[in-house]
Amino acid sequence: DEYMAKTMFAVKDEYDLVEPVLSDFGQTIQLEAKRRGDDEDGRLYTIQATSEDLARNKTSATASVIIPHD
Repeated sequence: DEYMAKTMFAVKDEYDLVEPVLSDFGQTIQLEAKRRGDDEDGRLYTIQATSEDLARNKTSATASVIIPHD
C-alpha cells in the first residue's frame, strides 16, 4: 500500500526455541508442533504484525497458536 511506511513481524515461542523470521503477509510460518510432557496448557506461540503508515500511526494485530496437551 502506498501509504504504509513499514510492517514488522514477530513470532514468540513460550519455550524461547522457535522464532522464525517473517518478512511479509501470506508467508507460511514454520512452527514446531511439539510440546513438553509437563506443559498442561499446551505450547503457546504468539504471532504479531505491527504496521506504521507515513504519518507514523501504528496498529498491531496478534494471533495465538497453541500446541495442545493430549
